[in-house]
Amino acid sequence: MYIYKVLVTVLFAFICGTVNADLGDICLTPNNERATCKSIYDCQILLNVIRTKDQRQLRFLKNSQCDGYYHGDPLVCCGTDNNYAVISSSTQRDKRPRPTSAERQEDRRRWRTSGENDDRRNDNSRRDGNTRGDSDGWNSNTKRDDDRNSDNTRRNNGWGDGNDRGTGGSGNRNRGRDLLPSAGQCGFQEVDRIYGGTETAIGEFPWMALLQYQDRSGYKKFACGGSLISSRYILTAAHCVVGEIERSVGKLIKVRLGEHDTRQDRDCIQNRVCNEPPLDIDVQSSHAHSSYNYNDNQRYNDIALVRLSEPVRFSNYIRPICLPQPGESSSLGHKVTVAGWGKTERTQRSPVKLKVQIPIADSDTCRNVFSRAGIRLRGTQICAGGERGKDSCTGDSGGPLMRTRASDASQWYVEGVVSFGAQCGTEGWPGIYTNVASFLDWIYDTVTD
Repeated sequence: MYIYKVLVTVLFAFICGTVNADLGDICLTPNNERATCKSIYDCQILLNVIRTKDQRQLRFLKNSQCDGYYHGDPLVCCGTDNNYAVISSSTQRDKRPRPTSAERQEDRRRWRTSGENDDRRNDNSRRDGNTRGDSDGWNSNTKRDDDRNSDNTRRNNGWGDGNDRGTGGSGNRNRGRDLLPSAGQCGFQEVDRIYGGTETAIGEFPWMALLQYQDRSGYKKFACGGSLISSRYILTAAHCVVGEIERSVGKLIKVRLGEHDTRQDRDCIQNRVCNEPPLDIDVQSSHAHSSYNYNDNQRYNDIALVRLSEPVRFSNYIRPICLPQPGESSSLGHKVTVAGWGKTERTQRSPVKLKVQIPIADSDTCRNVFSRAGIRLRGTQICAGGERGKDSCTGDSGGPLMRTRASDASQWYVEGVVSFGAQCGTEGWPGIYTNVASFLDWIYDTVTD
């Protein structure tokens, strides 16, 4: 059984679904057979495929996923077949097939015609967090930058193989740098740094953002995180603004800042000291890195900027985080922090902002682990975590990997952006983060006043 566990981890680690299924859900197999979602270990016909070398059967198995887990085990659409009867689309739920890769490319500019009638999606029901509303205005405002060049610069974590930079020119780059907060205006918080525990204090990490999406039916939900880096820009992951998320979740419409507990209008300490209500701001535009390919599971260049419709006023609960300084990075074993409202070990979204400290992982070990799943890591990606039960999860996609400066333990900077990984908190499988320092010039070239 152990070897099965290892092989299952490798096969299922990097299929990042955005629609979660539950045990017993009705589904359609890749052969369009009506079946139910079961643990892979309770579906012998598909479990037997794991040791096969038949690529069609392995593809059938991967396309039989239900995009969910039960007690940590992947759920599969368990029917009577373990191979394609005819070439067909991938696993389907609720009689609605997912598109093939070719269809996904064709459909990426289209929006879903109706939302799923599923109460499990109501994980942020306060105010307009998850509601139905006006579905007008469905022309995507996502922008992809057209030009980039590459400066192959080795990072001091010992495994750099590329530093992707923009091509806006030094003049535009300097203007962009001037639009970002100065060193004395970013990365500070009013609350004392809290050691230990998993729940953040009110006002801790005031740069944390929630990204809200709306589908064609008007249904709204939060599905990604981000970091405020100036009064107008949120730093997040490219996969949070383009690709599969557009089809399966919806259009990015708003950013929420100053949030702590999504169940409360205002968060209070013993009903005496309360924070300000969170701020929901419209998205003016989003800018994914031009070299990001959402059909490539390597997730290179998984970084994006979201421009807000108006500047935000900084307060004790809404403040920007610093960008890394040139040459500033963590080395093996250094502790870094991940925070957000993502999935916990119970695979449910947390209503309260959580945090966890994880170590920078050994680069060679990390590369070897991920190479078994066909992932070739670059120096523009950071490995961190890999401890059992400690990691960022899907709901935190786009959120920051952060630490305090060596020169000032009270000032925080964003070192990475949550990109992808294995199932949350899987021992021996670190999370992968986009290395922000590798994209500083691209950020400076992209921001405008």
